[in-house]
Amino acid sequence: MVGLVTFPLVRKALPLEYAKWQLAAAANAVAHSDWEEADKRLEIAEKSSSAIRTLPDYWGVYLRLLNGDPTRNGSTDSLIDELREAISENSQNRLAGNWLVELLSEQGRFSEALECMKLTLGESGAQGAIQLNQLAYHRSLANVELDEALKDIDIALKDFADEPSFLDTKAWILYRQKRFEEALSAINLALSQILPEVPVELREAPEEYDPAGLGIAPLGKLPKTVLKERFDVIAVIRFHRMKILEALGREEEALSDYRAIRFWGIEPSEKLY
Repeated sequence: MVGLVTFPLVRKALPLEYAKWQLAAAANAVAHSDWEEADKRLEIAEKSSSAIRTLPDYWGVYLRLLNGDPTRNGSTDSLIDELREAISENSQNRLAGNWLVELLSEQGRFSEALECMKLTLGESGAQGAIQLNQLAYHRSLANVELDEALKDIDIALKDFADEPSFLDTKAWILYRQKRFEEALSAINLALSQILPEVPVELREAPEEYDPAGLGIAPLGKLPKTVLKERFDVIAVIRFHRMKILEALGREEEALSDYRAIRFWGIEPSEKLY
């Protein structure tokens, strides 16, 4: 009797579960750049259950396929159009846009990344301090809507006044607005909060490292006991301070940030964001 009751439910659920299995196989194929296999698996998934298209994971895999497959039109416009289509099918599919924001940011295409971020946030916009910071920071990277960005980050800082990443965002917005003195105050406060995480002996490059200050010494190398990921974050903040100091004409002070970043094994460049 139990089987008679549950069988219709199981039969209804099985196609979607099979489609999810095919989706996982497609994701694996994308990870290995096997575009033909990924396309085949996605096609099987769709035929098994059209409901698979209502899942953000499906669109995440599809967008990766569209971007990576050289035989497809993976242009920015087409990727954003596909994201809009995904959202029109199910508003929750906007979450698939998080990967697209990351991809476009890595490529330095900040205006497009900002557009995608707004799509992922939906009509309600940024909610909470973290999302407000992310939106404000991407506006600063794209160098647009800076007044709105400053308002958002100030709201976030009301709840987390000493958060280094939030202070860094505010500093970079002020830098974009050419309010360099205010930017320096904010970035110095950010560094005062986060630099103590670095062992004292590693906070600055030693005198014998690149003593001429010409930026031609090889990159340094951190000890294995140090988490490089954390240094990457601090390096971005120091790079921002370097740019702010340069804008103020304080090149010698900017040089200390430059040397420290290189000493940490990171190249100070516009790719630091």
